[in-house]
Amino acid sequence: MNRNNEIMTVKGYYSDNSLKPIDQEQPFSDCVVPRHYGMPITPCAFLEMLYRFRDSPTAGQDPFKNVWWVEFSKASIFRILAQEECDYIRFYFAIPDAEKDEASLLLHGVDHDHKTIKAEILLDVSEKMNQQTAAHPGEKLNESTILNSLASPAPPTEEKGNGGFGFPINGEKNVKSMSDFLESAGPFAEMDIHNFTKEFFAYADKQF
Repeated sequence: MNRNNEIMTVKGYYSDNSLKPIDQEQPFSDCVVPRHYGMPITPCAFLEMLYRFRDSPTAGQDPFKNVWWVEFSKASIFRILAQEECDYIRFYFAIPDAEKDEASLLLHGVDHDHKTIKAEILLDVSEKMNQQTAAHPGEKLNESTILNSLASPAPPTEEKGNGGFGFPINGEKNVKSMSDFLESAGPFAEMDIHNFTKEFFAYADKQF
């Protein structure tokens, strides 16, 4: 039997009342193919993806040239909303893959005062990233060292499909394409709003 969920490590209480890591199923994929509609990412990955998007327009790239929509599962959204102080979700544009210039979305929690949750922790992470890069130029970032040095855990952050690694599956793309839709069939430019909407929804449902 195919399993719907994937195993993730969360913290929970043991019988001796100690708080320790526990492996549990977390829903974010279906039982047919391993589609991922949102995946947890480290704060380092979150900051790099956000920073990479800042650079893409200045490099003369068009990160939206092949993007029409992005899907997140409710599990991905609930992992953000589950924070005690979280009242909103902020969606950031980002470039997940350093080898590509295609945009995606990041999810991050915001409190009732519209303030970024645990912004001070993310700023600490970014400072440590700078320090490590300056001390070891050209070397791969050691995220474990940074995360283990934090005074408290970083806030949960999510991205659509963790940058698309492992995609496409059976020809499916991670972030759904505007150009693929427009090139799929029919003279969309000549359609009225009703027929365009009808074709668009049919395409979106088919590509889910």
